[in-house]
Amino acid sequence: MNRYQFEDLISDYIENKLPIAKRKEFEAFMEANPEAKDQLESIRSLMKSMKKLPEVKTSDGFTAKLMKRVEFEKNRPSAKKYVTSTVGKTYFGFTPVYATVMTALVIAFVVVGMQLVPKTNNNSTVLPTSITAETSIIPNSSSPKPYQNDDIMLAEDNDSTDVDGPARVKSGQFDDKIKLVGNK
Repeated sequence: MNRYQFEDLISDYIENKLPIAKRKEFEAFMEANPEAKDQLESIRSLMKSMKKLPEVKTSDGFTAKLMKRVEFEKNRPSAKKYVTSTVGKTYFGFTPVYATVMTALVIAFVVVGMQLVPKTNNNSTVLPTSITAETSIIPNSSSPKPYQNDDIMLAEDNDSTDVDGPARVKSGQFDDKIKLVGNK
């Protein structure tokens, strides 16, 4: 037997309604758990004190009046839930008034968002519509230049870190390349 089963059987034990096998199991649980015995005694004392309370007297028609009042409160117009006339007239869960307000807010949000986005004038991707040989604005070069934008500067064609090129200087031979203050 566990504590919950014990608590369920307390009132039957006090009123002597338990069969003998259950009563022995109940008493064995009480002997093993002193808290259970204290709980049983507190419930016995509570029941004795409740029996000492004076009986409340009511009028003969009290129950009939109480039931009439319960029915009145249950059916009272203010207690009813009113069904509004806009049931079925919703747009995405909004009533027409709230749908209009929400639509205006969404449109305002989009307009303000478009004003916050910076405008870019990237004319480098625009190609002329007609190119002739005489008025060509595309320079004639053997190697194409890298893409350059007004905002971005990219590396030049020749790399200053290239050590394999002809400009490589042997170590120690800097006299003709470097002019020091003292050298003339």
